[in-house]
Amino acid sequence: MLLFALQGCFYDNKDDLMEEMNTENNNGNGNNNPSGCDTDSITYSAFVQPLISSTCQGCHNQNNRSGGVRLDAHVFVQAVAKSGQLAGVLQANGGFSQMPPSRKLDDCTISQVISWIDAGAEDN
Repeated sequence: MLLFALQGCFYDNKDDLMEEMNTENNNGNGNNNPSGCDTDSITYSAFVQPLISSTCQGCHNQNNRSGGVRLDAHVFVQAVAKSGQLAGVLQANGGFSQMPPSRKLDDCTISQVISWIDAGAEDN
């Protein structure tokens, strides 16, 4: 006599599985993308540049290069992004000081900037 043991999947549908994966990712087990945070198609012109302009350029511009960092043009932002410094200061990890110093950006915003960096930090 041949017996087969069929084991069903714990998840009843794809949405339950995706929710569980997002929960795991938010607990340091993978991508640090907060649930409900859209990190697809983040562009420099529509997201990164306005964020940098409003939160960074007061201290990091042509006339005031705090810490030797200038962020008033894409070429400078891209260089800081590709060096790992931008992600480091936004996440305040690896010995980097938190930027902006007055308040940490929310996790979604940080994830969106890192998504742009990971996609090549292009001038798009």
